[in-house]
Parts: sequence; structure tokens; C-alpha cells
Amino acid sequence: AEIPDLQFEALYGAPLPVNCGVKRGSYDLTSTIADIKPTFIGKLFAKIAPLALKSQVKSVDQTTLLAMSAGLNEIPIRALCGMSNGMVSYEMAIGIVQLANRKVFRGLGNIIRGACQSIKAVALQKKRNMEKGREEKRRAQERAARRIEKKAEKQEKKAGKSSD
Repeated sequence: AEIPDLQFEALYGAPLPVNCGVKRGSYDLTSTIADIKPTFIGKLFAKIAPLALKSQVKSVDQTTLLAMSAGLNEIPIRALCGMSNGMVSYEMAIGIVQLANRKVFRGLGNIIRGACQSIKAVALQKKRNMEKGREEKRRAQERAARRIEKKAEKQEKKAGKSSD
């Protein structure tokens, strides 16, 4: 049941705003991938994003993958930072928006800077994980050594009691 525009204007109490799409140059971090699709970076992103999604989520059926790809088109660019597991930094998201708004050099600069930050962050996380793994391994070895010592002490006590 659709209400005619004139009746809705009367109900709304003001003239309805003109319904027009997003124009180039007015993209921001809340724009979706679908919004920036007419731009070069949007077309590039539309081709790369499903491939990246497929590489991250390996064991899903085709229907689920299609649903995830469709959902990817509807998320805002700012959400890529949190969803990409560190692959897209905030700086890169700003660069994507700038490229969509035809600010090529600023956009490329931010994407390159953001990529460097992402690479450093991933390397630091790997280093922390390795250190954490080494620490856990060292602790496990210490616990095992203590258990062996306790076992040996118990056996010595048993041997001492049986010789009495």
C-alpha cells in the first residue's frame, strides 16, 4: 500500500526532499561499496573484495559465499577496518574514499601509508604471537620438570620407607 507523494507531504508537513543518488565528490566513510561502484576504485574493489572474501572463508558453500558477497556491497567503507582482520587500516579506508572523490594523489598516499601501517601491525602481531608461544612452551616445560621432580621425590620416599 503506497501513499501518494502529495498525501505524504501533507502528513509530513513539509515538501519531500529530492531523491537523488550519491554524486562523485561527495563520498565519505559512511558510503558503501555499492555507492562507490561507478568509480575506478569502486570497480577495482568490487572485483578484489569477493576474491579476498573467498580466500579468508574457505569452507563455505556457494550460496553462503554469494550472500556474504552481497552483504559486503552494503557495508560502509569505515566498517572494512574492523572486518578485514588488519588488511584494511583506517588510513587505507580514507584513501579509498579520497580516490572515489577523485583526489588521486592524496588517496594513493593514504593507501600506501595505511598499507605500511597494516604490514607493520601484522608483523608486530606475529612477533607477539611467537613470543607468547615461546613463553607458553617454556612454562609447559617448567611444569613438566616440576611434575617429574615430584614423582622422583615420591619414589625416593617410597624406596626409603621400604628399606626401613
